[in-house]
Amino acid sequence: MITDDGSGLTAGDLGGSIPVPADCGKGSILTSTALTLVLLAAGVLRCVGLESIPCGVHQDEAMNAWTVECLLRTGCDPAGTPWPVFYTQGLGANRSTLYLYWLLPFQAVFGFSVWSMRFASAVAGVMAVWLMYLVCGGLFDRMTGVIGALLLAVCPWHVMLSRWGHESTLGLVQVLAPIAAMLWAGLPVAVSRPVPLKASRSLIAGVVFGLACFGYQAARILLPVLLTGLVVVNLSAWISAVRTRRGKAAVGAFLVGLALTLGPLAWRHVVDPEINVRGAATRAWQESDAPVTRVGKVLARWPAHFGPRFLLLEGDVLEFQSPPGGGQLSWYMLPLIVVGACVAGTHARRSRAARAALLLLVLYPAGDMLSRADGPHALRSLPGLGGLVIVAAVGCAAVLRLARASQPKLVLPATVAGLTVVLVCTGDFVRRYRAGFNRESSIARHFHPELLDASRWLRSRVDAYEAVFITTARTNQPYVVMMVGMRYDPHRWFGEPVESTRPGPWLLVHRVGSLHYMYPNIWQPVLLELQQNRDRDRVLFIVRPGELGMPRPDFEIAGPQGDGLWVREVSL
Repeated sequence: MITDDGSGLTAGDLGGSIPVPADCGKGSILTSTALTLVLLAAGVLRCVGLESIPCGVHQDEAMNAWTVECLLRTGCDPAGTPWPVFYTQGLGANRSTLYLYWLLPFQAVFGFSVWSMRFASAVAGVMAVWLMYLVCGGLFDRMTGVIGALLLAVCPWHVMLSRWGHESTLGLVQVLAPIAAMLWAGLPVAVSRPVPLKASRSLIAGVVFGLACFGYQAARILLPVLLTGLVVVNLSAWISAVRTRRGKAAVGAFLVGLALTLGPLAWRHVVDPEINVRGAATRAWQESDAPVTRVGKVLARWPAHFGPRFLLLEGDVLEFQSPPGGGQLSWYMLPLIVVGACVAGTHARRSRAARAALLLLVLYPAGDMLSRADGPHALRSLPGLGGLVIVAAVGCAAVLRLARASQPKLVLPATVAGLTVVLVCTGDFVRRYRAGFNRESSIARHFHPELLDASRWLRSRVDAYEAVFITTARTNQPYVVMMVGMRYDPHRWFGEPVESTRPGPWLLVHRVGSLHYMYPNIWQPVLLELQQNRDRDRVLFIVRPGELGMPRPDFEIAGPQGDGLWVREVSL
């Protein structure tokens, strides 16, 4: 059994007077069965009804799918860059590439569709649940690992954001996978049982850590801060490790793996300002601000991430990033986090695991600190969610062990009662999500369900028209939504005229072949030219009801808010 040597919390440390080995239950049927059930529940919550909830498709997930389709069919991203590594150009903001290569095999197997892009995210969500088990189990023990996996599996915040194809859905995997790899390698992060240091495993851990930084920008910000913190809070253990030959080899191998992967990315950030176009456009401070003012604006964003308004009451101010009718977490997480923080704080002086858990908790908002937003941002905060869940798992495990030590007969009723609360809260979330999410006012604006339906209708008919004019009213980057709905051929994209403009920070594509998007002062000359030529041209309009003063349409495509699209054919 591990004692007070600073290597980790034991089961006895977490609220029980009966000493239990930190690896209790290893290989047991109960642990394996519980983890399997948790993973199955995670899969069901994330995979059922993927194409219909959310309805439509968000422009960011559409851009990811369209980029992957271009890569699969032509070997280049839509901007013509062959197999991009550091970033890919899309929507005017250079985007990270890790999610693209995660999505690629799913789209290659299942095709170019809304379902395939979201299924890749759902699998990433389930993978995060499994990694949570490994990290909690590596820091503490397997029971705490199962509890952590369960809490993440049913977390409304994580369930929701695992159901669409945004690169942030891989953010938590980007954070948990390097920690799990470092624990597996025996590096002195915080181990609850002796793990021999191995240079080969440490090299892999360094590579995993570096590759994780190629993903979502918020995780890229969090990971170096987290690694620095893990070294600082357990500095004596790292110093002890490098005093031995095996320790030197392991730590050196980790740094080599990190340098081989993160090194080129870090250098690219130094020499190529284009890599951070999106970050520069959304940073929390103004260019004219003094350094002290910039630091103050960054730190001022920290407290709200721990407040009840974001976590429990209202969630993200952007409705489509927040569970309907509540905050990002279920209410039962509050007492678990409080208890877990108290337990970890009590043992922080002599426990590496406790210090690591508290560090993860404190740093959870770090990925969202540098960007401006009206309150905490659910996507940019998601990579740090693991800190909240790990501390909550510690709190739950402490309560169960205290009950076992003091009132053994209460353990089973307490467990059943706790699982019932989780089940009821999860059921209530699922009900609200299925019944109310697509009715949120921001869904039509951000997910374009009626435009996606119009694109599917147009897919087999587009070549019958000389020109198709598509509204841009209450849409965001409509061209890329239509690329998905029409399953557009990337070879056509590279072979036909594609025209764009950049009136602000975003690139607006206003023409793709015969498709013309009705941005002011851009589309009217095209229509005028068609009217003045001597040909009898068939032209299609896809517009908002009443737009252009158009009479009743040939048919109407309904939207979830009752504001759909009119489709009308005109001969010029």
